[in-house]
Amino acid sequence: MGSNVSRAFGTSLPHSLEERKKIYFKAAEDGDFILMMEITEHYRADPSFLDTTDSDGNTVVHTITQYEHRDCLRLVLEAGVNPGVKNNIGFAPIHYAVMEEDLESIALFLDNDFEGAMKTADPRGGNLLHFCVFNSKKSSFSFLISRLKSYLYPQEEEDGHHHHHTHHTHHTHHTHHPHHHNHTTHQRHSGQRQRTPPSSPSSRPRSHSDSSSSPPSSPLPPSNLPPSSPARSLSPVPTDNLA
Repeated sequence: MGSNVSRAFGTSLPHSLEERKKIYFKAAEDGDFILMMEITEHYRADPSFLDTTDSDGNTVVHTITQYEHRDCLRLVLEAGVNPGVKNNIGFAPIHYAVMEEDLESIALFLDNDFEGAMKTADPRGGNLLHFCVFNSKKSSFSFLISRLKSYLYPQEEEDGHHHHHTHHTHHTHHTHHPHHHNHTTHQRHSGQRQRTPPSSPSSRPRSHSDSSSSPPSSPLPPSNLPPSSPARSLSPVPTDNLA
């Protein structure tokens, strides 16, 4: 048993369940990877503790996702902590990742259980794509569509990569025939290749280190889902294979 767990729980587990839960959620909030690893290892035979919820119905997966501790998120998903538990207002952890447009965390949920994540229903009964549309989360929507395409048509992705590789090899082959009359042109082109291309918008999602180290003080999704809003007509999305 690791020293952290021994310090937190003791060899005879003297703390009450509530005290152990507080330690567990504090480790999740702080992103204490080592302590989270030892706790999940200690309770691997007792998954009911790992899936425990706080007074708001949140699991540690909710907490980790809101604080964007992605290393801890990967850890608890691999440890088998249930990512589909919904809190008291009907939201699963992945809904918070979508709201923050945290594409790295969304990818971890999809890698863990693609179909389960895509089918995660929000309080309106819509799936994850519907949730993106209702909340105007364009980056999350585009990312999910891209992953859905790769999931449904993996052969097209492989063919596309193969075609790109073949074209690149063919191009490289023809650029290695030296000709004296092309020497000046080659130098000019070489100079162009050495130039630093203009920076493109970063695909890395915004983290709390860019603004605040604290998570939202109130759950994000409800503020973007006004209960009085009429249901909107949604464009068809390719979700037939996930029905």
